[in-house]
Amino acid sequence: MKRLLIVLVCVLVLLVSGVLTVLVTKGRDIPPPDVSDLALDVPDLADVDNAYTYFCMATNSLAWTTNRTLVTHIIEGTTNDDAFVQALIDSNQEPLSRITQGNRCARCIGPRDVDFHTPLPHVRKWRSLARIMMLKSRVESGRGQHAAATQTCLGLLGFADLIQKDAPTLVHYLIGIAILEMGLDQTRLLARTPQLPVEQLKRLDERLRDLAPPEQGLIRAFKAEFHMTAAIIDDMRAGKIDFNEFDGSPTPAPVHGMLKFGYFLHPNRTKREFAELVRDAIANAKRDYSNVQLRSLDDVLPDRDKPIRFLLQPNVLGNVLLALMTPAWQRLIESKCRQQCSIAATRLIVACRGYEQDTGRKPDSLDALVPNYLEEVPADPYDGRPFRYLRASNIVYSVGSDLADDNGSDRLSEGAEEPDRASLRRWQTQDAVFRLANPANGRETP
Repeated sequence: MKRLLIVLVCVLVLLVSGVLTVLVTKGRDIPPPDVSDLALDVPDLADVDNAYTYFCMATNSLAWTTNRTLVTHIIEGTTNDDAFVQALIDSNQEPLSRITQGNRCARCIGPRDVDFHTPLPHVRKWRSLARIMMLKSRVESGRGQHAAATQTCLGLLGFADLIQKDAPTLVHYLIGIAILEMGLDQTRLLARTPQLPVEQLKRLDERLRDLAPPEQGLIRAFKAEFHMTAAIIDDMRAGKIDFNEFDGSPTPAPVHGMLKFGYFLHPNRTKREFAELVRDAIANAKRDYSNVQLRSLDDVLPDRDKPIRFLLQPNVLGNVLLALMTPAWQRLIESKCRQQCSIAATRLIVACRGYEQDTGRKPDSLDALVPNYLEEVPADPYDGRPFRYLRASNIVYSVGSDLADDNGSDRLSEGAEEPDRASLRRWQTQDAVFRLANPANGRETP
């Protein structure tokens, strides 16, 4: 019996030693990864030289309305209320002047240390200010104040461009491109106005040429996302952040202990894996949509669908964090493609209007716009081929995310539902169609 007990103790010691050896061996983190390629250009700017200063000040005096639905309907062209719009403009002269001040700056550099705790109420208010600017330009255009309408529209484009190209977070980038789309909507409306003088059309064209490419801001936002996630990983390892801060649920007590045990959280390994995902997203942000080939989380975490195996792996908490923090890269890149598409279409509309004013007729093809109105025919950001033009239908169009050329069809794609807002409709139709003349009802959308 004594000999048997000794054998059992020896076996137990060997088992424990083996388990500890595996835990120590597998539990080792890697050296800090080289992420110098993901560094952000964050210049030191005095507040007076930083557009961010003035844009934030603008939100402090914003006089927004509680009737947001009415604003949406007016912008969509389904209703009108001149007195309401004028009152909204009059009560926001101070914030509008702050936007003008900000637009005189070359950069819009946001705060350096933004994390998921940082409140960003001013960013949401920027969209409200953009709506007011959009309405102001329309009012001025309706009164025949073409120079003023153009100037307001240029201010809206500049406001959006400064926000999106230096975005310190993905939230800032998405707000920036949403505002940019408002500016492009208004640019198209102005360009298609028959009474718009040629000098104002040229001003719009010059501003469109100067817009930063949307992928620039997206790539910057991707890099910022990496640094934010890396800081979260460090804070988790230091015990400053619990998992409950991500979804509001209580963190089980064992997780607190697991954070202190290296086997379950490898900060450097997690940063390396996230850095690789970010690099892949950056590479794809530079491609047209048809050539996007994103790595998925399944490539990094192949055992996500096997809970027991997944939970027993080293760095399980780092892997869970990766799953929680990885953005929807595909959607973000498609949003970028939409902006590229909208910019290209707007430039084409302005160029076609300039051609028509100069010659008295529509161009026979988009090639006729080169080189006097465009350096080249812009490529469709979805399939990489030249943008399409149907002279008889008076439209330019993109094939959209399905990559199928449906000859400029603005019918809803199969399975798509009519969107709540008409301005979103072109992204639900078979092709993304842009008209070269304003519809009879004055609405921007087909």
